[in-house]
Amino acid sequence: MSYSIKFQKNTEVCQLPFAPPKGGTSCVDEDFRDACLNITCNYASVFRKYNVTIHWHEDDPPTINVLENKTAMECVRILTPVIPRMGNESNPDYWKATEGNAKMALIDLLMFALAVPLDAICVVL
Repeated sequence: MSYSIKFQKNTEVCQLPFAPPKGGTSCVDEDFRDACLNITCNYASVFRKYNVTIHWHEDDPPTINVLENKTAMECVRILTPVIPRMGNESNPDYWKATEGNAKMALIDLLMFALAVPLDAICVVL
């Protein structure tokens, strides 16, 4: 399973002026890509360790920072202090829930949030 994340504004998927290094992106044309990213749910436990979740669940504590339905600006505010605190231990296997692998996914997501309009909404499917 995975989180399919996109930033959209006025029901339209935002476009990025760069090709992200990883994730579920689809090329719209030569210069732009949809602001869509796919992140494995395997990282959920690492995210929760840092009080962040992509998608809200009924058993989440009220203090957890949920990215779903937040504006890009809110996502930047949530992710910016978390990423530097995460470890760098990574694994070449993308599916391994290491702090470094999870951190890279959040860095990609932060790049998206900084590249789209600040009032774009983070939609999780």
